[in-house]
Amino acid sequence: LLAYFGEKKSQRCGICDVCLLKNKTNLNDIEFEQVVSAIKEILLKKERNLYELIPLLPQYHEDQIIDVVRWLLDNSKVSRDKEEMLFWHDQLNLTFE
Repeated sequence: LLAYFGEKKSQRCGICDVCLLKNKTNLNDIEFEQVVSAIKEILLKKERNLYELIPLLPQYHEDQIIDVVRWLLDNSKVSRDKEEMLFWHDQLNLTFE
């Protein structure tokens, strides 16, 4: 919702559904963003299924990766095709001049 109105950064309120899902990952904001960045870097290079993605992130626990991927899917940052391959979903940045 914040991105829709042009806000880039936000603090966890701990009340809304998005924040509650982030809290379930047992990661603080910095750790959460680090996992997101690592996943984004990997998926921008090549589509991967979850079972390929997890070993590429050995510094994080499997459950944390799965929770972050679930959050990314729920928030349309990552998409999944019919073969269960995950890919980073960049929304179109349209500007009108």
